[in-house]
Amino acid sequence: MFEINYSTKLFGVLGNNIQYTLSPIIHNYSFSKVGANAVYLAFDISKEKFSKVAQTLIDLCAGLNVTIPYKEKIMGFLDDVNEKARTIGAINTISNKKGYNTDYIAIQSLVLEKLKSINGFKCIVFGAGGAAKAVAFALGDLGCSIFVYNRTPERGKLLVDMLNRNGINAELAKEYKSADIVVNAVPVQDFINPKYVSGILAIDLLYSPVNTEFLKLAKLREMKTISGIEVLVRQALESEKLWFGKSLSDEEVIAYLDARKFIW
Repeated sequence: MFEINYSTKLFGVLGNNIQYTLSPIIHNYSFSKVGANAVYLAFDISKEKFSKVAQTLIDLCAGLNVTIPYKEKIMGFLDDVNEKARTIGAINTISNKKGYNTDYIAIQSLVLEKLKSINGFKCIVFGAGGAAKAVAFALGDLGCSIFVYNRTPERGKLLVDMLNRNGINAELAKEYKSADIVVNAVPVQDFINPKYVSGILAIDLLYSPVNTEFLKLAKLREMKTISGIEVLVRQALESEKLWFGKSLSDEEVIAYLDARKFIW
């Protein structure tokens, strides 16, 4: 039986409206399996309290994950930021008060496992927030042209400009664009027209039951898929490699979640 004592290290995920998060389940299971004397909690912090709480959590915790809507805002509280994370402009993992983006690592590794190479592919990304930034850079750095489709064109244009400045071919998708890869990086899919869900690969960065229709449609159209659960688990385990230098396998964690009905 796990016991918390004076030497137990504290980890957690920082976000807002994250009651759905599976991160504590994933990490506490993994901690117990790898023998880490640590506990992982969810810190659901309102936007009004974020500035007061963020620095305290960074100082208190041995490591943190960061999710919606703080992946960009948190960077100003850190002692240092990994070079790639700084280029992306968003972090999702903190270790020793330094920011990293394991979303970027997770996306690249999962895509290459599915397709081997995407050099010359076209990709449409729905969204322009922290998660969209990570996936756009991950795919762009693998040679993919990026089309950004966002409800607020001005924010989409900021991401496009950032990608172009870093040598990635990108533009706003103002109308229907056929693509090899389709990425959902928005919390609500209402504005994703089914005609966009076509090509070779569909990636969903979310894992709420509401979002399952996106991948269901992709599978019906015989596309390869990467689910939000796959991305969540891979980035979580990449975070643990930063914290402990080791982690479980994706397969073991996904099997654990599936057996306990946490995968829809």
